[in-house]
Amino acid sequence: MTCRTFLLIFILCVLFLHTLPAQRNCEFPIATGPSGQRSPAVYGDIVVWTDERNHNQDIYGYNLKMQEEFQVTTNVDNQYQPAIYEDIVVYTDSRNGNSDIYGYDLETGREFQITTDHSQWDPAIYEDVVVDLMRGMDLMMSMDVISQQERSFL
Repeated sequence: MTCRTFLLIFILCVLFLHTLPAQRNCEFPIATGPSGQRSPAVYGDIVVWTDERNHNQDIYGYNLKMQEEFQVTTNVDNQYQPAIYEDIVVYTDSRNGNSDIYGYDLETGREFQITTDHSQWDPAIYEDVVVDLMRGMDLMMSMDVISQQERSFL
C-alpha cells in the first residue's frame, strides 16, 4: 500500500467518523431539586412525573425534543401516579376528598375528570381507554375517555 493510498483511507475514515451522530446513550437530569420526584412515565418525547417542589404532589413534564419542562397540574391538593399516551396524561387526584382519576390534554391544555365515585388510583392509559384500580374492591375499572362508558373487571 502506498503512502498516498494509506493517507486517503485515513482521511476518509476520519471524515466518516466525524459524520456519525453523537453518543445517544448518555444520561442527563430532567428534574433536579431538593424535593422528591417519582413515578416517571414516558411516551415519545414526553416524560411526566410526580414532583413535590410546591410542598404538595403535582404532575410535571419534560419535552425531550425541545428540552423544556412544563407543569401539568397546579391544584393545591395532591396529584400523583401519572401515565401518558399520545397527548393525554392521566393521574390520581385527591382534590375531592378521595382519589379520583383526572386527565389532561397536552395539546389543548384542558383538564378533565374521568372518575367520580369510589376511590380509584394508579391509572394506565392506552388509546382511548383508561384503566385504574378501585379501593376496597378486587376490581379493575376501565373508562373510555371518548364515550365515558365505564367497565369493571374481576
